[in-house]
Amino acid sequence: FLLLVFNISCNEDIKVSDCENISGFTIDKNKINNKVLLIGIDGLRSDVLSKENSPFLYNLSISNFTYINYNHIVERPTISGPNWSSILTGTKVDKHNVFNNDFSDNSLILYPSIFHYIEKAAPYLKTSSIVNWTPINEHITIDADYREIKEINDLEVYNIAQEKITSSLSDIMFIQFDELDIAGHNFGFSKNSNEYCNTLKKIDNYIQNLYTLIEYKRKLGENWIFIVVSDHGGDGNSHSESENPHINRTVLILENPNLKFKTSYISSQSDISTTIFDFIGIEDNSFNCKKDGISLIKK
Repeated sequence: FLLLVFNISCNEDIKVSDCENISGFTIDKNKINNKVLLIGIDGLRSDVLSKENSPFLYNLSISNFTYINYNHIVERPTISGPNWSSILTGTKVDKHNVFNNDFSDNSLILYPSIFHYIEKAAPYLKTSSIVNWTPINEHITIDADYREIKEINDLEVYNIAQEKITSSLSDIMFIQFDELDIAGHNFGFSKNSNEYCNTLKKIDNYIQNLYTLIEYKRKLGENWIFIVVSDHGGDGNSHSESENPHINRTVLILENPNLKFKTSYISSQSDISTTIFDFIGIEDNSFNCKKDGISLIKK
């Protein structure tokens, strides 16, 4: 009991070495069979998500079962490495020390991804990380049971994810689409860029098909949380201006028909892992000591 109180009270100034001395976890048997699909869309600018450009995500965003934040706070630097690291570790950049896209001098061994903790607490859960941008799987999600390291495109990401969900081969799945970011760099991060908007429409269609599979699984009695997030926005052909709100804010969507979310709370990247652990019922004392995020699920 005293150990748990220490975890909660010391996150702001505790040394990582102290967190390493804290061990143990608990599992909520009523939650541990819950399923997660976390979808990452690289370079999604909030104001481009619309009925015209992304009809499925737009319709999902206005559902009564959905949390939507168009001002989701991203990490700085506003590039992929720091942000996917915060999303998947539940910590901010000053802890995991990923300040660039080559992951030099990082501290991910001290602040590992959610898959590390899941493997420790519930190794029987099947975990997957399926990404277009391979550094995620090379550096962050190294503890996932299944992870693609070879270069694959967004269609291949979708096809692998579809197969694993259909065949019940993944309980906790992270996937990442990268081609929207590429379109933004080449043609502009803008609702006035046909190439950018058409790429979003294609990804929106992939996501709709995966959601249809999740809905089918729910009818079979499985309890899935459906999460969509981006690493950063963009403006012009770049996302390097970290003070630009089109860049340092993006979209977060959470959906589950059985949950209520903290709709008045302005979310940030480190909240996502904490929310996932809350949903699947894993309380890891080391993670709780290190984390920066909160759960977005309303009690």
